Amino acid sequence: MVLVLVPAQARAQVAAQPHEATPQVVVSGRGEVRVTPDRALLSLTVETRRPTAAAASQENARLQRLVFDTLRAAGIAAVDLSTTDYSVAPEQRWNQQKQQSELLGYIVRNTIRVRILNLELVGRVIDAALSKGSNQVSSLEFSASNVESSRRQALALAVEQARADAEVMAKAAGGSIAGLLEISSIDGESPPIAPMRVMSMAARGAESVETPISAGPQTLVVRVSTRWRFAPAAR
Repeated sequence: MVLVLVPAQARAQVAAQPHEATPQVVVSGRGEVRVTPDRALLSLTVETRRPTAAAASQENARLQRLVFDTLRAAGIAAVDLSTTDYSVAPEQRWNQQKQQSELLGYIVRNTIRVRILNLELVGRVIDAALSKGSNQVSSLEFSASNVESSRRQALALAVEQARADAEVMAKAAGGSIAGLLEISSIDGESPPIAPMRVMSMAARGAESVETPISAGPQTLVVRVSTRWRFAPAAR
């Protein structure tokens, strides 16, 4: 019994001893790349008011057809034009004397989204649409077709920065990094291209100066988190 129990107790003592944790260096890295937009999404609305819903709808349809034809003539393909919202609603006013609502007429709104692949056309498209019946420019969003390649470039820069920082930290602590243990990307710090909000505009005459629109370069930022094995210097 003694010969059996002693080895078992020894094994239990060895198993109970905690393993020494592997020294690690944990750092994050940041990569930044400038991205130039090369396309735009524009939202245009035609809003009409008439005494009846049918009259408001007919007038809206007439103006929207003019807008579509004008945009096609400006170089926008039919596949890049789409309706995103259409609504018909009564327009009412509160009569204080009668203490009741009065029907003034009906409002019809028709919003289309225009995809523009040539940014030089943005100002021209806005002016053309406003001159033919659109009376609201609700949003303008720029984007870049090379976002994925730019994001990968930013990721590489972020990893390079993380490794450089880890090497500096390890050297200052009297050692070096001895291999990568874990790496992950952190999404959501900043969008590649920020949307531009454009206020509602009144239709302007044909002799107006073309609306200047400039997207400008945007900054794409990514972050990574890394863990490296720390190797103390040999003594």
